[in-house]
Amino acid sequence: MKQVNLWSYFRDLNAVPEEIFVALRSIVGGSTSPRGRKFIIGVPPRFEVGYTATATPWIASTTPLADARIERIVGECAALLDGCRRWVTFPMTGRFRAGGAFESEGLKIRPLTDLNTSTLTSLPANGLVELAHQPSLNAVLVDVAYAGANDQFVNANRGNRAIREAANLLSLASLPSLVRPVAGEDGWTLVWDSARSEILNARLFRGFHHPEIGDHEHVPAVGTQARLPTVQHGAFAAGPMNLQAGELYVAESLPGLLANYAALPIPVRRQADRALTWFSAALRAPGPGAAIVFCATAIEALLPKEKSSVCGACGQPSWKISKRVSAFLDTHASNEMRKQFRDAVYHVRSGLTHGERLYEVDEQLFGLNERSYLDVLTARATTRAALLNWLLAQGKT
Repeated sequence: MKQVNLWSYFRDLNAVPEEIFVALRSIVGGSTSPRGRKFIIGVPPRFEVGYTATATPWIASTTPLADARIERIVGECAALLDGCRRWVTFPMTGRFRAGGAFESEGLKIRPLTDLNTSTLTSLPANGLVELAHQPSLNAVLVDVAYAGANDQFVNANRGNRAIREAANLLSLASLPSLVRPVAGEDGWTLVWDSARSEILNARLFRGFHHPEIGDHEHVPAVGTQARLPTVQHGAFAAGPMNLQAGELYVAESLPGLLANYAALPIPVRRQADRALTWFSAALRAPGPGAAIVFCATAIEALLPKEKSSVCGACGQPSWKISKRVSAFLDTHASNEMRKQFRDAVYHVRSGLTHGERLYEVDEQLFGLNERSYLDVLTARATTRAALLNWLLAQGKT
């Protein structure tokens, strides 16, 4: 018997496909096992599910189900996926002075004033060393709201996703002043290591004991601290600025960016999540080559999917990837930024990704530090501008 996709019954639930699959597993019991690119839920098998970024999610019952039974299952899923609004608090570290707090709907930033540098070095993602020309190692607490769920696995996943998305948006929309680094050291950016889930319980790290870290239901308070300095969106997206040395600034458009991001349709939000995660990785990249590749990938993550060399709508030849990136940068950055990005990134990107070039090996006698520093600065500034302007534009489309 041919299987029927039941996704149409579930698509109005306010959840990503994977969360619905988890809720189904909670309802029918049993385990989840792979079958090719799909998964089987239940023992004995009850449902076959699957999801890819380019296809309609798949939910099929292994036995025929009446509409009434399907609707009851959908209702049970909805009950598991609903829940009260919750907050999760996590630290971000870097070299800056946080001269105040920031507060908007669903997001708060608070300076950690009760910790010292020796304590901060025990946090994840901290490979920074003390340099006299830079501000001391510092940290902020970030509070982000998210929609909780009654299913514990879905709730944990939503909390982790809220941390990743908030950290990536803050990496995009916050910037201490640019202090000229030594030998390419650029530890001024906010740092959050997505590979270290232990950050949710950073109290486990030596010397770091802060009761607010983690998940909770109450609304955090930023107190009476002064407001964190902000910069106009246009000036912020235009590139490096001459700000007071070491002070942490945020784009004044941050509340709008957060609102636009939250309102994106799930497939587009997933696409934006990929782009922002790649950009955040570029800020933490271990070397100039990785930073440049990550920046290019961040921009390409937002390009429409191309399945053939000919446009299906108009029949005209599709542009190759470099031209599509150039068009995206012309729209969301500037012509000058696009030219600089092309010169700094696309003339080396192919060699980097195919193992034919590496700054540390191939340019070690010809001003490696100066050249790689400028290329990375160009790549990051252009990518930041394009992602900021693209996200801000989503509220107008």
